[in-house]
Amino acid sequence: MELRYTIIMKIVHITNVFGEFGRGGAENLVARVAAAQAGQGHEVHVFTTVPWNARGVEVLANGIIVHKLFHWCLFLNGQGKSELERTINTVWTFFNVPLAIEVWLQLNKIRPNIIHTHNLAGTSFLIPRLAQNISKHIHTVHDIQLIIPSGRMQAGEEFAPHNHSRAVRMYQRMTRMWFGNPAVVTAASNWLLQYYKSQKYFSRSHMELVRQFFVAAQPPGSIRRARFTILFAGELSESKGVKMLVDWFVKFAHGLYLPLDLFIFGAGPLQEYILAAAAHTPEIHFEGSVAPDVLAEYMRSSHVVVVPSLIYENSPNVVIEALACHTPVSVSDIGGAAELIAANPQNGWVVEPTTDAWEAHLTWLVQNQQAVLEKDPVLLSSADAATHFLNLYEQT
Repeated sequence: MELRYTIIMKIVHITNVFGEFGRGGAENLVARVAAAQAGQGHEVHVFTTVPWNARGVEVLANGIIVHKLFHWCLFLNGQGKSELERTINTVWTFFNVPLAIEVWLQLNKIRPNIIHTHNLAGTSFLIPRLAQNISKHIHTVHDIQLIIPSGRMQAGEEFAPHNHSRAVRMYQRMTRMWFGNPAVVTAASNWLLQYYKSQKYFSRSHMELVRQFFVAAQPPGSIRRARFTILFAGELSESKGVKMLVDWFVKFAHGLYLPLDLFIFGAGPLQEYILAAAAHTPEIHFEGSVAPDVLAEYMRSSHVVVVPSLIYENSPNVVIEALACHTPVSVSDIGGAAELIAANPQNGWVVEPTTDAWEAHLTWLVQNQQAVLEKDPVLLSSADAATHFLNLYEQT
């Protein structure tokens, strides 16, 4: 009989924000992977940055040891900051020696088998080189942050001057040099891996696609709401397409006698705009931020989930979560966001990332509800990201 031995490892995840300061998909990935690895008996640490008064070490109920380090930058969250302030903070990130020293000292105390870095914007870009000199280094890219300083590129602006200025080219040369060549670089979409390759990053690293599968597929046969329901979940910003969605709905719903609802989940700068629209259009339901299990229940009862982003995306978690609930998804054909839909036509629809295309598609959905009901979405794999990462840790 063949015996398999589980190697117990010391694993350190390093991310810019975590826990109460987390804001999006990257932080959710770190939390889920770390929890799964701790649950399998590994010693898991998370290094993250916090304000001065939140420093310390916390052991979570699931066994994860969180090291809360002062960020030593101008600010922790750039929302609402001026362009000059964000530029200064970005430049300082390349030379944030105090944070790098603190990370180096902590890593030398722990002596981990694996150092897994994630989003490091607003921390210290000296950390990857330190990691490569201490242990096996895995890096996960979650967006185009190392290529475009803002981490966002709008559809139609791929060749705009502000994405190819001398300052941006200098930034790219520095990020290539600072990050070097980790043993493995992963991303949740083929598009993001290929984009980094095309920009000559990580030339000697092993590149691996790791889908962010966590949510187990639910049994089919979910009961849909009596009224045709469109659901949006994500950041409430214009670049995510939510303003376009609300404007279309207000214009379309007025004078229309079809039973139709729009549910919106999330937080962001357009929250007040959406609340004002909901006050005049009762078919718009703004639910704010809710727990994942609550969102899943709404997804199961909705007819379609829409991801109308106007910026390049990696692999939005909302797509995977909707497919796990057997709810079809309409997603912009930009970046890697549409890969799971394009791979299986039963999963939904891929839409050109323009306002005109989305308005036409949304109108089609409402006018062809039977076609929506006939979709039978499925996840393409039951493998989870935590297991995939553990295999990479042991194999490379």
